[in-house]
Formats: sequence, structure tokens, C-alpha cells
Amino acid sequence: MAKETKPPLVWFGIGAAALDDIDYTAAATVRSLYAILQEQGIRLIFFEVSDEVYAQNARE
Repeated sequence: MAKETKPPLVWFGIGAAALDDIDYTAAATVRSLYAILQEQGIRLIFFEVSDEVYAQNARE
């Protein structure tokens, strides 16, 4: 779907306000999504990330 957008997709944003934790499976899925988007020249961004979730994932 991202390849077919007009104008081309440059950013893919995920609102993370409702997230209070990211488990191992979710982290693996995000890494996979990041790789797919990166291959297509699309930047993955997260916004409204809680301090706790940010700190948890900054370590990894």
C-alpha cells in the first residue's frame, strides 16, 4: 500500500499515547516494520510516547 500512495509516502507515524508497555513480540514486529519501511525510503516515527515506554525502549 505504501508504494502506491500519491504523493509518495515519506513518513509513517504511530501515536503511542495508549501504550504502557512494549513486549518482546511487539518490539520484534516494530523492528520488522522499520526494516520494511526503511527499504522503501519511508521514515517510521512514534509520537506521544510516555516517559516510561521511552525509557524502557531506550535501553534496548
